[in-house]
Amino acid sequence: MEFGSYASNQIYKYAKSYDVKATAISYADNLILLEHKGKKELIKQTATRFTNLIQGRICDNKILTTQYLKRNWIDNVPNNIVIKDFEEIKKYKINYPVVVKPLKWHWWKGISVWVRTKKDLESAYKIAKKVYFRVLVEEHIEGDDYRFLVIDKNVRICKRMPPKIMGNGKNTIKKLIDNENKLRAKTKILVNIKIDNELKQQIKKQGYTLDSIPAKDVEVALRKNANLSTWGTTIDYTDQTHIQNKKLALKIAKIMDMKIIAVDFLFKDPTNPYSKENGIIIEINDTPWIRLHHPREKEIVYNICKLLFPTLRKWKY
Repeated sequence: MEFGSYASNQIYKYAKSYDVKATAISYADNLILLEHKGKKELIKQTATRFTNLIQGRICDNKILTTQYLKRNWIDNVPNNIVIKDFEEIKKYKINYPVVVKPLKWHWWKGISVWVRTKKDLESAYKIAKKVYFRVLVEEHIEGDDYRFLVIDKNVRICKRMPPKIMGNGKNTIKKLIDNENKLRAKTKILVNIKIDNELKQQIKKQGYTLDSIPAKDVEVALRKNANLSTWGTTIDYTDQTHIQNKKLALKIAKIMDMKIIAVDFLFKDPTNPYSKENGIIIEINDTPWIRLHHPREKEIVYNICKLLFPTLRKWKY
């Protein structure tokens, strides 16, 4: 059998490599018992006894996250407002473009980016409202999406990239997507690209339909956001990232009082130190995915085991 969670499967698979016994308690609930030298620890995906329930609730609420960080002198956060009814928007001066999303995290559902007009804002509000009754309207910040995974004192970073296809001058966009999905099926990591209204709208903005044949070496963006659940891809950026940016992620983990946490940034250039213009915090996740950091899962599992069992000796990945 397998767990429903990718993280649980990787922990179960690699824990024994570090002399840690892993016993499946519940495949359906992604619950594993880890044992090392008589000490026992329960883990559910990446949630452990170090996962702070109250802080997790803060992470789940984007406006609380912003406020909490500001109270702890972290100013690298976007300006935002929360509304329950679209009429409330009249009280605010909106500087377009903006990002619109449900106040609480829902697997990237209901998010609209690069919203430029009041008409588009109202449409985006209705989309977000279907997911959660309160809607966040946030300033749009330029930059690429980076995930900082903190496990105790270790930081792993990946760059998240929106899905795209490359034209070959022969195939339609529909056929290119089909070909891309065949390649993704072999990796067992990436999610298949689905043709939905958002995808159609995205290619329409670039002057295409599903039957269009892009010229050779021409990129066609399929979506704005870069989450894996919406077909994005990742590359490791740990070694290229400036040390000050890693220290900021560690500082945020300390503020949140959590040993395992992920901080999502928008950076124009992560090889330079963060600033309000260069590094904005967009989300914090209290039970981060391992899948994003492929192929570094084995060392991530080691770092988790080392956190839970400090006497674990150093191993090579």
